[in-house]
Amino acid sequence: RAMNGVFISRPRVVLVAEQMGIITSVIGDEAPPSVQIESLRCWRDILISEEKRIDSGAAKAKMEAQKNVTLSKRIGGDQDGDSTISGSVLTKHSERLYALTLSKDEKVRHMIIDLIGHLLRQGLINPMETVPHLLAVQGDVKCPSTRALALKLLQTEGEKRPDMLRQRICAGIKQAFHFQRNVYSDSTNGSAKVTALI
Repeated sequence: RAMNGVFISRPRVVLVAEQMGIITSVIGDEAPPSVQIESLRCWRDILISEEKRIDSGAAKAKMEAQKNVTLSKRIGGDQDGDSTISGSVLTKHSERLYALTLSKDEKVRHMIIDLIGHLLRQGLINPMETVPHLLAVQGDVKCPSTRALALKLLQTEGEKRPDMLRQRICAGIKQAFHFQRNVYSDSTNGSAKVTALI
Protein backbone atom coordinates (compact mmCIF):
# COMPACT_ATOMS: atom_id res chain seq x y z
CA ARG A 1 0.00 0.00 0.00
CA ALA A 2 2.90 2.33 0.72
CA MET A 3 4.18 1.89 -2.83
CA ASN A 4 0.83 3.03 -4.20
CA GLY A 5 1.62 6.72 -3.69
CA VAL A 6 5.05 6.27 -5.23
CA PHE A 7 3.60 4.48 -8.26
CA ILE A 8 1.02 7.25 -8.75
CA SER A 9 3.49 10.12 -8.44
CA ARG A 10 6.36 8.39 -10.26
CA PRO A 11 4.88 5.90 -12.77
CA ARG A 12 8.30 4.81 -14.05
CA VAL A 13 9.04 3.22 -10.67
CA VAL A 14 6.47 0.58 -11.69
CA LEU A 15 8.99 -0.67 -14.25
CA VAL A 16 11.62 -1.11 -11.55
CA ALA A 17 9.14 -3.03 -9.38
CA GLU A 18 8.29 -5.20 -12.37
CA GLN A 19 11.95 -5.95 -13.08
CA MET A 20 12.52 -6.86 -9.43
CA GLY A 21 9.60 -9.30 -9.54
CA ILE A 22 7.59 -7.49 -6.87
CA ILE A 23 4.41 -7.36 -8.94
CA THR A 24 4.58 -11.04 -9.80
CA SER A 25 5.08 -11.97 -6.16
CA VAL A 26 2.15 -9.94 -4.77
CA ILE A 27 -0.38 -11.42 -7.20
CA GLY A 28 1.12 -14.90 -7.28
CA ASP A 29 -0.36 -18.08 -5.76
CA GLU A 30 2.12 -17.98 -2.90
CA ALA A 31 0.90 -14.55 -1.75
CA PRO A 32 -1.78 -14.67 0.97
CA PRO A 33 -5.27 -13.47 -0.07
CA SER A 34 -4.91 -10.32 2.05
CA VAL A 35 -1.81 -9.29 0.07
CA GLN A 36 -3.52 -10.11 -3.23
CA ILE A 37 -6.57 -8.04 -2.27
CA GLU A 38 -4.48 -5.07 -1.23
CA SER A 39 -2.30 -5.19 -4.35
CA LEU A 40 -5.38 -5.40 -6.60
CA ARG A 41 -6.91 -2.45 -4.73
CA CYS A 42 -3.69 -0.49 -5.24
CA TRP A 43 -3.65 -1.23 -8.97
CA ARG A 44 -7.26 -0.11 -9.22
CA ASP A 45 -6.41 3.14 -7.42
CA ILE A 46 -3.43 3.71 -9.73
CA LEU A 47 -5.61 3.26 -12.82
CA ILE A 48 -8.28 5.58 -11.43
CA SER A 49 -5.66 8.20 -10.56
CA GLU A 50 -4.14 8.03 -14.02
CA GLU A 51 -7.56 8.29 -15.63
CA LYS A 52 -8.37 11.38 -13.54
CA ARG A 53 -5.02 12.94 -14.44
CA ILE A 54 -5.68 12.48 -18.15
CA ASP A 55 -9.32 13.60 -17.92
CA SER A 56 -8.40 16.72 -15.93
CA GLY A 57 -6.08 17.90 -18.67
CA ALA A 58 -2.97 17.74 -16.48
CA ALA A 59 -1.24 15.42 -18.95
CA LYS A 60 -2.06 17.72 -21.86
CA ALA A 61 -0.88 20.82 -19.96
CA LYS A 62 2.40 19.12 -19.06
CA MET A 63 2.90 18.09 -22.67
CA GLU A 64 2.17 21.58 -24.02
CA ALA A 65 4.65 23.08 -21.53
CA GLN A 66 7.48 21.00 -22.98
CA LYS A 67 9.33 23.05 -25.59
CA ASN A 68 10.90 20.09 -27.41
CA VAL A 69 7.59 18.39 -28.27
CA THR A 70 6.51 19.12 -31.84
CA LEU A 71 2.90 19.37 -32.96
CA SER A 72 3.13 16.04 -34.79
CA LYS A 73 4.28 14.32 -31.60
CA ARG A 74 1.44 15.94 -29.64
CA ILE A 75 -1.07 14.62 -32.13
CA GLY A 76 0.53 11.18 -32.03
CA GLY A 77 0.43 11.13 -28.24
CA ASP A 78 3.87 9.52 -27.97
CA GLN A 79 5.10 12.03 -25.42
CA ASP A 80 2.83 10.98 -22.53
CA GLY A 81 4.43 7.59 -21.95
CA ASP A 82 3.80 7.73 -18.21
CA SER A 83 0.08 7.26 -18.75
CA THR A 84 0.53 3.78 -20.17
CA ILE A 85 3.21 2.34 -17.91
CA SER A 86 0.97 0.97 -15.14
CA GLY A 87 -1.59 -0.33 -17.60
CA SER A 88 1.00 -2.01 -19.78
CA VAL A 89 2.55 -3.74 -16.79
CA LEU A 90 -0.87 -5.04 -15.79
CA THR A 91 -1.55 -6.12 -19.36
CA LYS A 92 1.62 -8.20 -19.22
CA HIS A 93 0.11 -10.03 -16.24
CA SER A 94 -3.34 -10.46 -17.79
CA GLU A 95 -3.22 -14.27 -17.65
CA ARG A 96 -2.52 -14.13 -13.92
CA LEU A 97 -5.32 -11.60 -13.46
CA TYR A 98 -7.73 -13.94 -15.23
CA ALA A 99 -6.50 -16.81 -13.06
CA LEU A 100 -7.39 -14.80 -9.96
CA THR A 101 -11.06 -14.99 -10.99
CA LEU A 102 -10.75 -18.65 -9.89
CA SER A 103 -9.55 -17.73 -6.40
CA LYS A 104 -11.33 -19.48 -3.54
CA ASP A 105 -11.36 -16.17 -1.64
CA GLU A 106 -14.54 -14.16 -2.35
CA LYS A 107 -12.85 -10.81 -1.72
CA VAL A 108 -10.05 -11.59 -4.18
CA ARG A 109 -12.64 -12.49 -6.83
CA HIS A 110 -14.54 -9.26 -6.21
CA MET A 111 -11.40 -7.09 -6.38
CA ILE A 112 -10.16 -8.74 -9.57
CA ILE A 113 -13.51 -8.23 -11.32
CA ASP A 114 -13.45 -4.58 -10.22
CA LEU A 115 -9.90 -4.18 -11.58
CA ILE A 116 -10.82 -5.95 -14.83
CA GLY A 117 -13.68 -3.47 -15.22
CA HIS A 118 -11.24 -0.55 -15.07
CA LEU A 119 -8.85 -2.26 -17.47
CA LEU A 120 -11.70 -2.88 -19.93
CA ARG A 121 -12.96 0.69 -19.71
CA GLN A 122 -9.48 2.04 -20.39
CA GLY A 123 -8.95 -0.38 -23.27
CA LEU A 124 -5.97 -2.08 -21.63
CA ILE A 125 -7.13 -5.69 -21.96
CA ASN A 126 -8.77 -7.60 -24.76
CA PRO A 127 -12.55 -7.99 -24.30
CA MET A 128 -12.48 -11.22 -26.36
CA GLU A 129 -10.25 -12.82 -23.74
CA THR A 130 -12.10 -11.25 -20.82
CA VAL A 131 -15.73 -12.13 -21.62
CA PRO A 132 -15.44 -15.89 -20.88
CA HIS A 133 -14.11 -15.11 -17.39
CA LEU A 134 -16.94 -12.65 -16.78
CA LEU A 135 -19.47 -15.25 -17.96
CA ALA A 136 -17.91 -17.83 -15.62
CA VAL A 137 -18.29 -15.53 -12.62
CA GLN A 138 -22.06 -15.58 -13.23
CA GLY A 139 -21.90 -18.93 -11.46
CA ASP A 140 -20.48 -17.37 -8.28
CA VAL A 141 -23.46 -18.28 -6.11
CA LYS A 142 -21.88 -17.29 -2.80
CA CYS A 143 -20.94 -13.76 -3.83
CA PRO A 144 -23.86 -11.96 -5.49
CA SER A 145 -22.08 -8.58 -5.50
CA THR A 146 -19.24 -10.03 -7.60
CA ARG A 147 -21.76 -11.66 -9.92
CA ALA A 148 -23.63 -8.37 -10.29
CA LEU A 149 -20.41 -6.47 -11.07
CA ALA A 150 -19.40 -9.04 -13.71
CA LEU A 151 -22.92 -8.89 -15.19
CA LYS A 152 -22.72 -5.10 -15.44
CA LEU A 153 -19.40 -5.44 -17.32
CA LEU A 154 -20.94 -8.06 -19.62
CA GLN A 155 -23.89 -5.78 -20.35
CA THR A 156 -21.54 -2.92 -21.21
CA GLU A 157 -19.53 -5.17 -23.54
CA GLY A 158 -22.76 -6.54 -25.03
CA GLU A 159 -23.93 -3.03 -25.88
CA LYS A 160 -20.60 -2.20 -27.53
CA ARG A 161 -19.99 -5.52 -29.30
CA PRO A 162 -23.08 -7.78 -29.36
CA ASP A 163 -21.61 -10.14 -31.97
CA MET A 164 -18.44 -10.66 -29.94
CA LEU A 165 -20.48 -11.56 -26.87
CA ARG A 166 -22.37 -14.24 -28.80
CA GLN A 167 -19.11 -15.61 -30.20
CA ARG A 168 -17.64 -16.09 -26.72
CA ILE A 169 -20.56 -17.97 -25.13
CA CYS A 170 -19.02 -21.41 -25.76
CA ALA A 171 -15.71 -20.31 -24.23
CA GLY A 172 -17.68 -18.81 -21.33
CA ILE A 173 -19.46 -22.09 -20.63
CA LYS A 174 -16.13 -23.93 -20.59
CA GLN A 175 -14.67 -21.31 -18.26
CA ALA A 176 -17.78 -21.55 -16.05
CA PHE A 177 -17.15 -25.27 -15.69
CA HIS A 178 -13.55 -24.58 -14.63
CA PHE A 179 -14.79 -21.89 -12.26
CA GLN A 180 -17.24 -24.26 -10.56
CA ARG A 181 -14.69 -27.04 -10.42
CA ASN A 182 -11.98 -24.86 -8.86
CA VAL A 183 -13.92 -22.46 -6.66
CA TYR A 184 -16.68 -24.73 -5.36
CA SER A 185 -14.93 -28.08 -5.29
CA ASP A 186 -15.93 -30.44 -2.50
CA SER A 187 -12.92 -30.62 -0.20
CA THR A 188 -13.92 -33.91 1.43
CA ASN A 189 -13.23 -36.22 -1.49
CA GLY A 190 -11.56 -33.94 -4.04
CA SER A 191 -14.32 -34.25 -6.62
CA ALA A 192 -15.98 -31.18 -8.06
CA LYS A 193 -19.38 -30.17 -6.72
CA VAL A 194 -20.84 -27.97 -9.44
CA THR A 195 -23.44 -25.72 -7.87
CA ALA A 196 -24.54 -23.58 -10.82
CA LEU A 197 -23.78 -22.94 -14.42
CA ILE A 198 -24.51 -19.48 -15.79
